Amino acid sequence: MMQFAKIDTEERRVWGWAYQSHDAEGNQIVDFSGDIVDDAEAVAALEKAFHNYVRDSREADDGHETFGVGHLIEASFMSPEKARLMGIPDAVPTGIFAGFEFDDDGPGRAAWEKVKKRESRMMSIFGSKEPQ
Repeated sequence: MMQFAKIDTEERRVWGWAYQSHDAEGNQIVDFSGDIVDDAEAVAALEKAFHNYVRDSREADDGHETFGVGHLIEASFMSPEKARLMGIPDAVPTGIFAGFEFDDDGPGRAAWEKVKKRESRMMSIFGSKEPQ
């Protein structure tokens, strides 16, 4: 589940960490489902799943219940190594930072209304390390 770090109400857009395996200090994070990505192989599988998601889907869902409520507008899989390569001086979490725009149709509009009313502060994405 992605907790919103920024909300643009005019554009129906949100940004935040879609997944973190480790915080900026390198500490393990347990996700909302109780899952962990605890070693280099698992982090590589997460990154591959995210690349497949970006290539094949880019759809957002509302709590893994209502699918296709929005679309990915920007994203990056971050790691300390990538942060160094980008010249980012401070430590960053390992994970996925993403931005989404809610669709202006029935399911997208309903999900966006929940965000605007602060009834929802999170959204979901679904990915697999295997191409879809």
